Amino acid sequence: MRRNAIALFVGVFLIAACGSRLTDEQRAALVANAGEATTDAGGVVVVPGVDGATTTTTMATVVRGGDRSSGSSEGAIALPSDGGTGAGTVDPGAAGGASCGGGGASDVGVTETEIKIGNVSTISGPIPGFGQTGVNAVKAYVNFVNATGGVCGRKLTLVTADDRLQSGTSKSEHDKLKEQVMGFVGGTTVVDDGAAQSIEGTNIVYTGLAISDAMISAPNNFPTLPLDPSVKGNNAAAIFRYFKEVDGVSKAGIVYPAQAAAKARAADYRADYEAAGVPVVLDAEVAVTETNYAGVAQNVKNAGVDILVTTLEITGMSNLARDLQTVGYFPTIPMYGSQA
Repeated sequence: MRRNAIALFVGVFLIAACGSRLTDEQRAALVANAGEATTDAGGVVVVPGVDGATTTTTMATVVRGGDRSSGSSEGAIALPSDGGTGAGTVDPGAAGGASCGGGGASDVGVTETEIKIGNVSTISGPIPGFGQTGVNAVKAYVNFVNATGGVCGRKLTLVTADDRLQSGTSKSEHDKLKEQVMGFVGGTTVVDDGAAQSIEGTNIVYTGLAISDAMISAPNNFPTLPLDPSVKGNNAAAIFRYFKEVDGVSKAGIVYPAQAAAKARAADYRADYEAAGVPVVLDAEVAVTETNYAGVAQNVKNAGVDILVTTLEITGMSNLARDLQTVGYFPTIPMYGSQA
């Protein structure tokens, strides 16, 4: 996983909040160096190797080795000149408070006093409440940031929408919100292909669980669980191999709903199991609205599954766990899924 999604989230705001949305070069630099990001004692995120990430004289300027060629030293984060991962030094006004304010309504969703961010999740439809966990998490983080002074003196405001588990609705809701917000954070849904269509060709940042192939491949997507679209699998082969070697697991199971994106991720887990040398002995597809997992749980027990992964939503995961308890059997390694 790219080192700490929250650090990247904060880093994105530090660079973009006081100027404009990220340029192509800045996005590429963040992706390339996110794994080496560090924070100093004051909580300021430092991403090594992000050169020239400036847009206006009022924004927090990210420079290397203290070279302030941008002509503005206020709010500058001085990175180590050798490109290392140390925190470097931080000038006063680099982040937080009103010292890096100014610029007025400098971009879509950014005013002198406010930064608007969007979240489109599945709240209603066939699986009511599917994405409420994501919305709640972003609300909690927004409240935390605002309680500690906001971003450059600006408060964060969250604007939410419901995709009703429909790709078309996801696209239309993102189309509406992208005219109001600086970026999208924490969307929790399996129809994020609609979101991917909406942000295609823009410089709008999106960060959340990337489920569909379209979102996984989107260049301005910063997922909390990064996947390489050019490699078959969910980056889980090394994990499965570890459990095989350490815990001796030898019988794998997959449970997934009959939904296109969820089925695609289940196929990638099959590839990960194969790469790890752990044979799949149970492959169970269930209805999207399934609530009774008694039969699946019994099949897990009968097959002797000792490592189980699902692409279910949170209610399905809990129902499966309940019915596993009812049949009196749990796999050695139950990996219920990302939402868990």
